[in-house]
Amino acid sequence: MSLDRSTTFETASEPDELAEEIIENLEAGLNSFRQVLASLEKREKAA
Repeated sequence: MSLDRSTTFETASEPDELAEEIIENLEAGLNSFRQVLASLEKREKAA
């Protein structure tokens, strides 16, 4: 299977857009971990 490089480059996001998306995903992941930690701390205090 061959790739049409012109199509690939035309549809690719700009590097700064990709970086922003990566940062947003990392921050969302960190927030999820913070929620898990908070939940575990509540359980520990209740026990």
